[in-house]
Amino acid sequence: MLLKTKLITILTVFNLLASAGIGWWVYNKNNHVLNVNDLECLLEDLAHSNPQFLVSLLNNSANNNEKNDTQILEKVIFKKRLELLKSGFSIKKQHTDPQKTLVIFSDLTCPHCITFLKNVDAALLNLNCAVIIIPISMLGEKATYQAKLITAASLQDSKKAFKLALLYKPLEDDENNMLGEAGKLGLDLIKLSQEIESKPVTDSVIQQTKIAEDSFLPGVPSIFLITSDQAYFLPPVEAKDLPNLIENPAREELSNAITN
Repeated sequence: MLLKTKLITILTVFNLLASAGIGWWVYNKNNHVLNVNDLECLLEDLAHSNPQFLVSLLNNSANNNEKNDTQILEKVIFKKRLELLKSGFSIKKQHTDPQKTLVIFSDLTCPHCITFLKNVDAALLNLNCAVIIIPISMLGEKATYQAKLITAASLQDSKKAFKLALLYKPLEDDENNMLGEAGKLGLDLIKLSQEIESKPVTDSVIQQTKIAEDSFLPGVPSIFLITSDQAYFLPPVEAKDLPNLIENPAREELSNAITN
């Protein structure tokens, strides 16, 4: 009886492995219509094993005709890309390549994020792309407040909101200090105080954080260069290296940073 149980267990494991192998082969060959749920599970598994998987999600384009489950899923992924591009706020639109957008997911209480954003600020005039900042809350209540503050400030003036974000000092600043800095930048404090806790701003931060979580970001800052037909994961480099990285995101010497 024990031998029979072991044999059944071995056969079950073998069948599971064989099924997984066949499923993987079918997915890659695209010779068979897979169930959307199966594809979503596969995407989720891949995302966990490869933190930069969002790049491959973004690189999917929408099919015009929904002929099978695979194409339906691709349309869902394409909508996710559009949703991402509409999030956050823009700090640079003019004098840029209209086909390139630098998207930066950032927790604005994270020291690494602030450092990288200062590099972006230093190189801003030399970046040939639009730049979108997406404030998210990954580090607790203080991060949530800061994300709402900067999002609310961006409704008045996106460039001043960006400058305000750069003034944050981890472990030092509190809410009153940040509001004081906002006043020095010329932002309307009464309006700002009202908008920080407004439903649209709160919902925006919640949605942006959810996009980050659903996309399995490797951490913050997470930086993507999105073109009309391609997306690249970028490392948080120094200001002097940013312009060249934007122009040549797939250089051979950067391949490890982008694909690993």
